[in-house]
Amino acid sequence: MREITIQARQSGKTHQMLSEVPLGTKAPSGIGGHWTKVEGGWQALGGDTFPRPGGAWTGQLIIPQSQS
Repeated sequence: MREITIQARQSGKTHQMLSEVPLGTKAPSGIGGHWTKVEGGWQALGGDTFPRPGGAWTGQLIIPQSQS
């Protein structure tokens, strides 16, 4: 996996980047776990799907190996 870090709160730039990353990308949480990019948004570890990673997102994105 290839890991990149972006500024987590850069309004439009961040939202655009989150919509463009490949499926399977992980967005780690600062309190443990992660969100995974799936069809329709970001799935919390074993939970619901949301439009973006939640507030505990660290700003890191881990791109799947096959996409790097």
